[in-house]
Amino acid sequence: MFSTNAVHPIAFPWAEATAATWSAMAALGTLLVALIAAGFAWRQVNEARRLREEQAEPYVAVFLELDYVTSSIDLVVKNFGNTAAFDICISSEPVLERSKDDAGNVEEVKMPAVIKTLVPGQEWRSLLDFSTSRAKTKLPNHYDLTVNFTSQGPVKLARKGERRTKEHAYTYSLDIAALESTQYVVRYNIHNVAKELKKIRDAVEKWREGVGQRGMAVWVRDGHAKDERRRAELAEVRAQREALTSKILSTEPVKVDPTDEHPGDGAQA
Repeated sequence: MFSTNAVHPIAFPWAEATAATWSAMAALGTLLVALIAAGFAWRQVNEARRLREEQAEPYVAVFLELDYVTSSIDLVVKNFGNTAAFDICISSEPVLERSKDDAGNVEEVKMPAVIKTLVPGQEWRSLLDFSTSRAKTKLPNHYDLTVNFTSQGPVKLARKGERRTKEHAYTYSLDIAALESTQYVVRYNIHNVAKELKKIRDAVEKWREGVGQRGMAVWVRDGHAKDERRRAELAEVRAQREALTSKILSTEPVKVDPTDEHPGDGAQA
């Protein structure tokens, strides 16, 4: 007996879908793609806005600056950002100290409790120490300075005129030893020019007229008359030399008889 197996077609769920079902599924897919694109665009917009806000924020940094002319070390607080910083407070660990004299005495570096405002590019600086005198002390070289300040964000739409305040905090590690070990060539700047001009001004102000007063001694010479005298002297010396040369050349030589054994005796007779 032979048996035959009937082949049945595979049934898929969407095999019996109508045109309306396919249209609804296409619309749903389009909606999903649109939602994904909108979410990506919203994320990009937020990222761009965050980047703009960060670029517009103030950036207050603390660093050391060495003056190669005076060997002084300045503590500088500067706003490198694009907007103003407010209520800047600086704390140090350990407390900042500097050399007081060449005997090794020290004193605390005075700093303001708060700097109310630093506009973009503005700085506050103070003398920290001199590298030459600090080497005679046992003060530490490493300090950790923390800077706290606030900034004002864009105007809120809900409350017109009110700005969002944001707090910032940065910590900087300063190493004075890195400046003390540097090698440099001394360069004179406008400060040296002003210093030398001040010396000239002080000297001129002391000039007075009268007996016993400090004035300016001036030596006056008649250059034209002196040059004429010098030319006359040179001409006279030249004439004397020429006359002596002519006299020597014009003198006749003395004739001597080769047979005369004693030419001198005959001349005396």
